Amino acid sequence: MDPVFYIAANVAIAALVGGITNHLAIKMLFHPRKPLYLAGLRFPFTPGLIPKRKEEIGRSLGTVVADYLVTSHGLVNLLGKPEFRNQVENKLIGWTEEWTSREDSPESILRQWLGEIQWEEFRSRLAEGVKGAAVTGALWLWREKGISETTVARWIPNWSESFKERTAERSVVWIVEEIKNQLRTQQGDRMLRNLTTHFMENAGGLLGTLAGLFLDEDKLNQKVKVALFDSLDSPALRRGLNRMILNMLDKLETMPLSEIVEKLTDKPADEGFRQLIGENIQWERWIRRITSERLCDLFGAHRDWLLQKVPGATSLLISAAQSNAERIFSAIQLTSLVEEQVRQFPVERLEQIILSVTGKEFRAITWLGALLGGLIGLIQALMLQWYMHAGL
Repeated sequence: MDPVFYIAANVAIAALVGGITNHLAIKMLFHPRKPLYLAGLRFPFTPGLIPKRKEEIGRSLGTVVADYLVTSHGLVNLLGKPEFRNQVENKLIGWTEEWTSREDSPESILRQWLGEIQWEEFRSRLAEGVKGAAVTGALWLWREKGISETTVARWIPNWSESFKERTAERSVVWIVEEIKNQLRTQQGDRMLRNLTTHFMENAGGLLGTLAGLFLDEDKLNQKVKVALFDSLDSPALRRGLNRMILNMLDKLETMPLSEIVEKLTDKPADEGFRQLIGENIQWERWIRRITSERLCDLFGAHRDWLLQKVPGATSLLISAAQSNAERIFSAIQLTSLVEEQVRQFPVERLEQIILSVTGKEFRAITWLGALLGGLIGLIQALMLQWYMHAGL
């Protein structure tokens, strides 16, 4: 046999064996996906290494990620970097500018996200949640912080004698105008007619007889209305109302809120306060009205103020995250999370990811096997030719 052909054949065969061996070794990392059986006996090295050790890989990755890669100390260092702070601040500024300029309402946005039925359920739960939080917070302030024993004067800025006088004057004007407005309505007119009829029926004697003979109901009702309007405009009535309101304000000035609540609700102070906060406020109606407003109408006027608060909010968020880094990591349970994600991750997708990153290296390993195999074949053929030549 021609020595050159013999050496070339040995090199080619050895190179082919080396390349195929390395290629199969790489493939056996992922294949077969499941164990293979023949006559009840499982083939060795099935399934592949990664499918077989998937749970162990998950546990190892979870430990490595939690103990060395993603740690609370690393998170604190990341949060403390000026670059990260600037990113957070710029993101908050962008969100603030975007959401304070939007034309749609919170309701329309949530309807798109949740759907019609889920939105209605969410709004009811939101109203109950807001109501519960408001009642709980208000009761805590009422009981624990002693608000129930404070007076109205403490909670109204600039409470003074001049403030009470101005309040009384405005209240008199408001009361008189409201009474006039009510008397001008159909309901007010019916009320006057009923009063006039009742008066005529119960007057009796000569006055009742004369009223029935010479005055019809419409004229009498009109005269009563004119008299009432004249009385409402009289200085004497207004002075009387002013004195009455001033006396009420004098009492309220020193009256604790608990006593005021008891008078308003006719219940013990705590129970009455709970009723005022929880039952007398239409929370769902309030939520419906707020969520139907456009975002630009709700927050547009406060955009500059909100933008001014962004740096402080950024510092607050970062400080809170740094202070609670350990608890955040304990709550996340990163090791278990990574292990669970690896367990659920498809082996096919994992193979694609690994090959997309290390495909060149795996191909280099295959060619290296072929190169080493060819080199070994060459050395083996040369040694054999030398041995045969030496023997001859």
